[in-house]
Amino acid sequence: MKGLERFLQRRGFRQDKFQTFVCYLLLFLSIFTTIPPIAVIITSQEVGACEDSAFVVYAHYSLHKWITAKFQEFVSDINVEGNQEFAKICYELFIEDSALPFHEMNIGPNQGRLPVPTIWIPETYLWIDLAEEILDTKLVKNKSRDCHRLTQIPFGIITWKRMADFLAPNGETVSFTTIQELAQADFETFTNDLNETVADYYHDVGRAPKAFFFGHGNPNVTSGGLLGFNVMFSSLQGVGSGNVFAFDDEDDMCTNDDTATYTETIAQVMGLEDKVVASSNIDYTFAETMLSRGPEYLHMAFGFEHEVADFNDGYSERMAYLWNDTLAFLYLDTTYWIEHPMCKLTAHESYDSKHDEVTTAFITWLNQENRIADLQNYGLRPYGAKINASTNIITPENGCNLDIEPDQVYATPTVETARCMQVKYQQLKKKLRLTILLDASSNLLKDIGDSKTRWSGIVESLYILPEILADSTQLSLSCFQRALKHGCGINTFPQGGTLAEDRATFKTIMSEQIATRPEEDIWLFWALNATYADVESRKEQDPGWRDVILVVSEDDNHDDRWQQADALIEDIGVKYGTPTEEIHVWSILYYGDTEGITASTLKSLADRTNGQYATSTADSLKQQLIEFAYSW
Repeated sequence: MKGLERFLQRRGFRQDKFQTFVCYLLLFLSIFTTIPPIAVIITSQEVGACEDSAFVVYAHYSLHKWITAKFQEFVSDINVEGNQEFAKICYELFIEDSALPFHEMNIGPNQGRLPVPTIWIPETYLWIDLAEEILDTKLVKNKSRDCHRLTQIPFGIITWKRMADFLAPNGETVSFTTIQELAQADFETFTNDLNETVADYYHDVGRAPKAFFFGHGNPNVTSGGLLGFNVMFSSLQGVGSGNVFAFDDEDDMCTNDDTATYTETIAQVMGLEDKVVASSNIDYTFAETMLSRGPEYLHMAFGFEHEVADFNDGYSERMAYLWNDTLAFLYLDTTYWIEHPMCKLTAHESYDSKHDEVTTAFITWLNQENRIADLQNYGLRPYGAKINASTNIITPENGCNLDIEPDQVYATPTVETARCMQVKYQQLKKKLRLTILLDASSNLLKDIGDSKTRWSGIVESLYILPEILADSTQLSLSCFQRALKHGCGINTFPQGGTLAEDRATFKTIMSEQIATRPEEDIWLFWALNATYADVESRKEQDPGWRDVILVVSEDDNHDDRWQQADALIEDIGVKYGTPTEEIHVWSILYYGDTEGITASTLKSLADRTNGQYATSTADSLKQQLIEFAYSW
């Protein structure tokens, strides 16, 4: 219980309040079960009813409550009306992130298992442009005709109410340069326009945040991350409304001619990235992180107004009890307003007259009986619809200011600049120190067909990490069964080297030279405990890294695995301390028992260390590693 004792001391919780915290923490973890996974069918006709092409809607997860209710209602209405032609169509709704799951879809050279959408509703038009460029395929013939705006929602900063009152006491707008100055200043002495410090806004609770910690989504897959980088560069470069920072189009180097100012901007963005303690492939997980971890862990994150309105509407009382604070939205003086364009993919070869008929019926139906206006009940500003003051949740009580209008707006970046922003994120984000802990037991030599083994699935996938991670990444690899072998016992393995210097060596060894050991023992919990201690020691000596332990293993089969699991959890403890001390455990249970002790232990470690847990087989391991790498 050492970790638990340290946690209680840090938070100053009384026993009754801690018990309530545990209850709320369990509720917080259950929130994730209500978030629809990416690319999951929400509503579908029975397979036997699908005599014609499917009508498929891909909608961004920020719309999931509204679109799921409306989609189910539409399908029900269509069936009640007795339209025989529409009854032959299969209706499918997928909830996804802004980036279409290209690797899973029947588009482009790598065709997968998911259907092509008839309607796609990303957060912004930019994702349509990116998809068409990446796929080298036209998806929408005419955006002005084939797309319809659903919302008008400001992009800005999710923060705590006390912090918002400190910077914008009347809900007014702030410049992003103010956020950047706060991040780089001495946090305890930084003053606002009234010469007040952050501590002045926490005087009644006895403890104030002592350092600045930031979060944002991954620019490769989230609007919050991608728009955030555009806002950062545009604001720090002094670009005004109606314009946007742009990289030079003449080359592929992602540079800018304004060398002096650009060099300073790069340094400022890198300085802010050093303050990032939480990144995500889903923007709106940051509110849940703030609920579970409190004001001393995460102070601000890029996000959208509706996330704050919706979350406060459901959880503000719990947050006030736990942390003496609730969430608030900081409005930026120049920003983006997302539209959730509902686009018919009229240019794709699969789109035919039947698709057009049912699509037109769906859009017409949505525009009737205030169905689009209902967006406001989920904290979303409906485009072109009057807000109902008595029913909408975009209120000061929920940390929002409905009076803010889209006066100062950056222009949409070119596809080239957007792609460069994704590249710059990989270059400027906090340096990653990745430690891979790999099961090398002889159990992995089990045959999986086609002359392959479970182990071959690993060696054919693991090389992808040194191939795609940034040059600054420092990489270590350890294999285990009954013993722990650093470098997997290979003397030439550049343990702790960077990809800038040893990328080719890492790829060669990991794809050709690592091998299993003869023992069948899988002492995972013991090996992970020892590895965590090693990483903790390195972090104490050199703390300026984002430390991640990646576990790829089958089930622990040690006779004392239950005791070893308890020891692992106790030794790592409940790591809700200073974010700079954190070591994140990301685990892939490979051909394991999803209901066993290994699965439950790895899940618990992911929850406690702000990591992630997944399961995999040889067929999906490479893609799972790629998805993990996006978040690092």
